[in-house]
Amino acid sequence: MLILDIGIDSAPHSMDEKFHFDRCLVIDHHQMYADLNSKKMVFLKAQFFTDKDPSSYVTSKFAFDLFGRLVDVSDLDWLACIGIIGDMNTRNWQPFIQGTIEKRNVSLTWLYRFVELIAGVEVMAEEKIEQLFWEFYGAKDPNYILESGFKKYLEEFRLEREELTKGFEEKAESFPEIELFFYDIKAKHENIKSYVVNEISEMHPNSTVILLHYLGGGRVRFSARRQDFKVKANELLVKATKDIPESSAGGHIPAAAGSIPKRFLGQFKKNVIRILGEQYGVKK
Repeated sequence: MLILDIGIDSAPHSMDEKFHFDRCLVIDHHQMYADLNSKKMVFLKAQFFTDKDPSSYVTSKFAFDLFGRLVDVSDLDWLACIGIIGDMNTRNWQPFIQGTIEKRNVSLTWLYRFVELIAGVEVMAEEKIEQLFWEFYGAKDPNYILESGFKKYLEEFRLEREELTKGFEEKAESFPEIELFFYDIKAKHENIKSYVVNEISEMHPNSTVILLHYLGGGRVRFSARRQDFKVKANELLVKATKDIPESSAGGHIPAAAGSIPKRFLGQFKKNVIRILGEQYGVKK
C-alpha cells in the first residue's frame, strides 16, 4: 500500500483497525506529529531530508528526488512540476521548473494545462480520476494526455471557475488594513472551491484570501491562501478554530483549509480579524 501526501500521523489511531497490508510506504510533506516507522511501515517525511519548510517540499518533487537516488526518473520531471504548480509552490522551485521547460522546449502554460486538466476531471467527473491516473501512467508522450477525451471537462470547469471568480471583486468582504478578504461562494461542484481561491490568490498574492463554502449538515468549509508567506495560512486557521468545537484546520504556509459548524462562523471571522490585527499592529 502506498499513501502519498496525507498526514496520517496527525491521527495515527485511525490506521489501527483498517491496516491489513503487510507493507506500507508513506511519502508526505505535512507537519510531522509522530514517527510511524515500524516493521510494516516505511514512513518518510520531508523533514527527514531537508531543512526547508516541509510545506514547500511538495510530495511530487519529494518522491521525484527520493526515487531519483535509485533509478533514472529524469524523464518524469514534468510530473514533478505539475505537483509543484498544483500545490502553489512555483516560487520555491523556479530553477527546477525553468530547467524542465528549457529541456523540453515548452512553456509554463504547457505545464499549467495539465494542472487544469486534472482540476477539470476532479471537479466535473470525480469518478473518472482513477481512469485519468492510468492515462498519465501509460502515456508515452505527455501531449497525448492533453488531447485525450478528458479535455471535454475543461470548458465547463473554466466557465464555473470564471463565474465564481468574477463575483469576488463585488461580493468579497475586504479588510485592507490587515490585507484580508472573506469570500462566500455557492458552487454547483464542491471540489471547485480550491481552484477558485487559487485563482483569486494569484490576483491578490499579497493578501490573505479566505473562501467560505457552505456544506450540508450545518457546516462551513473554508480555504485560505497567502502567496507572499507574510501570513502563515495554516497557523492562522489553527489558531482561529482553537476554541471552536467540532472544528478542523491545517495545511501549509501558503495554502490551508478546514471546516467548522455554521453557527460559529461569526466567531471564526472575529478570531481571524483579531489574530491578523495583532500581527499587523491594528487594534479592533
